[in-house]
Amino acid sequence: NGGEARKTQSEIARLTEELHHAHTLLSQGSTAGTGGHFDARRLQLLRSQTLQLQRQVRLDAEELSQRESAVADVADVLASLGPRIRALRTASNGGAGACAISLASLAELEEWGEKAVKRLRVQHLEVLQE
Repeated sequence: NGGEARKTQSEIARLTEELHHAHTLLSQGSTAGTGGHFDARRLQLLRSQTLQLQRQVRLDAEELSQRESAVADVADVLASLGPRIRALRTASNGGAGACAISLASLAELEEWGEKAVKRLRVQHLEVLQE
């Protein structure tokens, strides 16, 4: 949902800021050399932290992309259902308020809805497994 997407975006921004800070410290430590106040262990820790932050930013960005993709898929299906339902609704067979709806058309609408739900569930499970 929108709240989760905003939370993920905030997390990405926070991690990106941490990553930038770690890069800055790492470059300061590298330029300070052995005579500076950074020792080899501190530099290695900063390198490890930088790699971990890069990985986390990448994972969060992928998660957000998957959520956006799922929402777009469902929006596409729902957008295509609207006109089809309107067309079926207006295809009157002459009776007052009656519509001629083929079983094939109903089955197709049902299949589209089921596919949208399945895509959402698969995307959701992928996000949960990360």
